[in-house]
Amino acid sequence: MAARFWVGGTGTWDASDTTHWAATSGGAGGASVPTTNDTVTFDGSSGGGTCTLGANTASLGAVTFVYTNGTLDFASYKLTCASFGASNSVTRAVDFNTGILSLTGTGTIFTMATATNLTVSYSAGSYIEKVDSSSTACIINGGTRLLPQIRITAGSAAMTFTGVNCAGLDWTGATGSWATASNAMTIRGNVTLASGMSNLTDTNAITLGDPGADGTYTFTANGKTLACGITVSSASNARIYNFVDTFTTTGALNVTVNSKMTTAAPFTCASMTVNAAGTVAEFGNTLTTTGAITLNQITFSVGGTLTCGTLTMNIGTFQFNNYDVYCTSFTRSATGSTTYYFGTSNIYLSGTSTILSISSATGYSASFTTTKFIKTSSSASACTFASASGAFIPAIVLAAGSGAITFTGINCNGLDWTAATGSWSTSSNAFQCHGHFLMSSGMSDIAETTIITFGAPVDDGTYTIDFAGKTTVTPLTFASTSANKIWQLASDVTSAGALTLTSGGLDLQSYTLTGTKFTTSNSNVRSITGTGTIVLTTTGTIWSAATSTNLTLGTGFTIKATNSSVTAKTFTGGSKTYGNLWINCGSTGTFTIQNNNTFNDIKIDNPPRTVLFTASSTQTVASFTAVGTAGNEITINSTSTAIHNLVKTGGGVVSCDYLNIQHSVARPWSGASGADTWYAGDNSTNNQAVATAGNGWIFTAAPPTGTEIKTINNLAKASVKTFNGLAIASVKSINGLE
Repeated sequence: MAARFWVGGTGTWDASDTTHWAATSGGAGGASVPTTNDTVTFDGSSGGGTCTLGANTASLGAVTFVYTNGTLDFASYKLTCASFGASNSVTRAVDFNTGILSLTGTGTIFTMATATNLTVSYSAGSYIEKVDSSSTACIINGGTRLLPQIRITAGSAAMTFTGVNCAGLDWTGATGSWATASNAMTIRGNVTLASGMSNLTDTNAITLGDPGADGTYTFTANGKTLACGITVSSASNARIYNFVDTFTTTGALNVTVNSKMTTAAPFTCASMTVNAAGTVAEFGNTLTTTGAITLNQITFSVGGTLTCGTLTMNIGTFQFNNYDVYCTSFTRSATGSTTYYFGTSNIYLSGTSTILSISSATGYSASFTTTKFIKTSSSASACTFASASGAFIPAIVLAAGSGAITFTGINCNGLDWTAATGSWSTSSNAFQCHGHFLMSSGMSDIAETTIITFGAPVDDGTYTIDFAGKTTVTPLTFASTSANKIWQLASDVTSAGALTLTSGGLDLQSYTLTGTKFTTSNSNVRSITGTGTIVLTTTGTIWSAATSTNLTLGTGFTIKATNSSVTAKTFTGGSKTYGNLWINCGSTGTFTIQNNNTFNDIKIDNPPRTVLFTASSTQTVASFTAVGTAGNEITINSTSTAIHNLVKTGGGVVSCDYLNIQHSVARPWSGASGADTWYAGDNSTNNQAVATAGNGWIFTAAPPTGTEIKTINNLAKASVKTFNGLAIASVKSINGLE
């Protein structure tokens, strides 16, 4: 083995020219061209200039490059040596051009550890290969200079990479391992691990850097798992890193500005962070992290189930492609343009405390059909769903747990509590529901006092409200915006708050809806149907439909007033047609009926009671029931000294008793037209003479009805000529029967 030194500056290193070879540093040229196992040195006495490889295939020993103001140019040839070193501080350059550096040794086979004043360049097709087939450990120290692709083509050795920044890494053909003594590494091209190598246990990060040219660059793990963080960092999302097979690392994934990554198989990492404009991450299969995913300023899509800790999706476009998400919590904390394409994906929330947080509706947009935020924790820990009220979110499902649930600013596509218990926290605020609202029989009554609004469902149809026997103190508003979007009770609903129908349909079915008062005074299209009962428990205007334009009322339901205080109550009917009005208040306070309304029935009981009708108004009824008791009369009067009108339709008579009547004009009446119809009873007080005088009431008991005599002394009535000596035609009744 001989030592050879380059001298004479610029020249070509080929197999025959000895001009530039000396046996000593700075010695005379003419020494033999270095051959197998010779050592080659470029140093300060080499004369500067450029040494260009020619047709040289020798397998050398160490090549040491300490070439002041000199350049080693590989041209298109292969330099084979046991090791290559260029670790010093003199001004020098290595141009791999399209050539190959083949390293046959072990130990430190490549070093640029001290890379001061060193310039490295290469062209496409150039690479550095490690070819030793032994199991002896090897070290490549790149000094952070950008190197050509590195290929580990043989051997079972542990490879240590220090300061390596290369155009690609290919482990094909070798086994061995990636030594834990390595440090952070940057790779700017394809990465291929070997199926026969060990899993990577080094925890220092790998950066997939900018390749320098547009195109798709692949990461092939070949079944190997990693323990390091991965950073994707290219200068343009036209330069794409594609993870082509199953990828698993216990480190974090970070995607930087303008970078783009894609996957074609399941991808697993400890966490994922993106906080850079122009970033694209397209997961063609499942994405799993054991920790948080934080995404900001990104175009993101997933082609399989997404599993993580806290999922933060801020500014960007997020495409779920109908795949489910499993996370501890879901967060949006930014105000920039954010679009979620949920489709039919469900978001399963396994955490406690704040499991949903959308802090701002600014820039927020969401598209979904059957998507739900599903709370899955079975613990008794409290949970919070928080959202800016202007952000319309998917339905919320409480699938488990017994803790208190706080809703803050929620505007959702439905709420399903049926599978959980717990309570609706009094720390909540206004809640808007636009889909099925289903409570649990095992939960506590709702003590929160802020309003629940049953808003506008996305699609036409019938939407269920089921309180499952639970009472609430919250005001309830029905506002579905369309007559084809109907809120339908599936159980009795009892609220200690006010009831409001702003728009859309309300179907009571056969259930009872209880509230303090009911307001539906506007011009929106709206309707109330069903055969149930609306129970109103307060005073003042308990029913308000003063503006009744576009209000449609079924005639099968009952409105029942129950407040027994002496404070006045008012029914403002808006001159509409109703089913039944039941005044069941039980005190001496007045009950006023305003406007010209039509009812199936007005029922007044639980006396004493004063019922006032707006002066000059007309109430049309199919039946009218009002029976007081001795000492507890029911007063019928106008709101002033002017008369009011009561008109019965459908035939038959009105039979009352223990009334005190004033200013009341009742029809039909034989004194005007038709037959006597309104019978006040024998025990009623006639104040009709007080100006303005009323009329039409008959202050006797109503005649029997439906009791016509069919036979007399077992003879057909038609065959009987006389009764007690009187012609049968002159007999009006027998024992009170017609």
